[in-house]
Amino acid sequence: MGLFKKKEKDLEYSQIIHIAGLDVPENCKCKAILKKVNLIILCAGNEYSLNIEKIKNVDFQMNVDEKQLLKSSLLRGAVGAAAFGVAGAVVGSSPKVKNKREVKCYAIISYENKNGENENFVLRDELPNTTQCAKLVDELKKRIKTQINKVEL
Repeated sequence: MGLFKKKEKDLEYSQIIHIAGLDVPENCKCKAILKKVNLIILCAGNEYSLNIEKIKNVDFQMNVDEKQLLKSSLLRGAVGAAAFGVAGAVVGSSPKVKNKREVKCYAIISYENKNGENENFVLRDELPNTTQCAKLVDELKKRIKTQINKVEL
């Protein structure tokens, strides 16, 4: 029954940017590689290796930015004028409103460092409307045991 086990492949997330938490500049392009037992972050010539067991929590956030663009066309005004006169020119050249939606996804990873202290780092999708960080968080959630850190105030 175990002759042909499905080999677990390394998952690669290449269009990611570092935001905070690692010892590299902000907005530095990174690559995350999720292996069977660890998460590797390649960023600015550094390779950060984090054992999956050290990850305490992963979270995902989205920033949605909606923009309205006004688009006007001289050609539509000329066609409107030719077809319907002055009224056609006015209606044809009136600006058209177009909505553009940009979604930026963030992955927030909390882990225990080598000194036993809790730390975080934040990654973001390099390009808007992609889901690299969401996929990374989904895969990490399958592999980790989420732990609640109790803090007394």
